[in-house]
Amino acid sequence: VEGRLEFLREYKGIKIYNDYNATTPEATIAGINAFTLKPKQNLILISGGSSKNINLDNFVKNINKKVDQLYLIPGTGSEDLLKYKIKPYLYLGKDLKDIIKEVFKNLKKGDIVLFSPAFASFGMFNNEYDRNDQFIKIIKSSK
Repeated sequence: VEGRLEFLREYKGIKIYNDYNATTPEATIAGINAFTLKPKQNLILISGGSSKNINLDNFVKNINKKVDQLYLIPGTGSEDLLKYKIKPYLYLGKDLKDIIKEVFKNLKKGDIVLFSPAFASFGMFNNEYDRNDQFIKIIKSSK
């Protein structure tokens, strides 16, 4: 389904999924849990944005349990997450293009990239559709 665990493309043996409709931590947790990883396969999560002032304990618990690398889009929600002890590799980007560039530096064949924001898009983007369009444009133009 478009925007809900939508397979976008395979890039050098890495599968990239778009879950832009996941604008709450619970929806992103569902996306994270949809993947059954094989040994030596990493789940890379691109998330973050504007806070909805909700408890993030369960979200962090799921990140720490299943995510190997976490890339955060700037915003108050990402700042809230940084107050927690996050176990996986963590990168706070300056914008989506910077984040994708950094993600591609740290991938290996077999990894799964999941774009699942968990937060609102206010501030950096016009709305969640703008955030989605920018993500797709960057991913499809990556070589």
